[in-house]
Amino acid sequence: MNVLIPMAAGALLLAGTPAALAQQDRTGNLYLGATFQKVALDSDGLYDSLALDDTDSDYAIFGGIRFSRTFALEVDYARLGEFTYLGGTVDYTGAQVAGLMIAPVDAELELFARGGIGLVDVEQSQPAFDDTSTSFSLGVGADWTPRDLHVVTVRVLISNRWIRVEPRDAQAGDPDQRYDQSLYEFGVGLAYNF
Repeated sequence: MNVLIPMAAGALLLAGTPAALAQQDRTGNLYLGATFQKVALDSDGLYDSLALDDTDSDYAIFGGIRFSRTFALEVDYARLGEFTYLGGTVDYTGAQVAGLMIAPVDAELELFARGGIGLVDVEQSQPAFDDTSTSFSLGVGADWTPRDLHVVTVRVLISNRWIRVEPRDAQAGDPDQRYDQSLYEFGVGLAYNF
């Protein structure tokens, strides 16, 4: 474990050298975009599954920097849905930092795997509580950058964010008051390459 950290840091430094950056065929190294996404909630039993509307449509805004043809770092802000249950609503909003491992297929198409860590805010109306949880995410996707329009990228992404929700009335150390929830995201969007 202690050896992996310096090796990973060294690989990141080498990947970000000017020679590596010059080899990519994109217009620039920075990009900014937005996705429209469908989100599904697995509430881990916090809400009665028969009385829960567990899907919603929302959006995410993301930006990133490409260090090489095969690695990028992104940040995003996402509205992760407002879900209705018997007696109220629950709203999820998140932000994260994610790394992308990119596999170029050809000059226009790239496949990627994305892993991230961030925060998700959960705001419930009845009984009222507001909880901020650490989130972990994994996803896969594809970016298509048309050769004739190289400043625009079309993105498709499938991702999952895992969070642990602890309602306000939970007692310290009570395992029954912790809910390991999942937010499944399917998004389609556009990015502008600077």
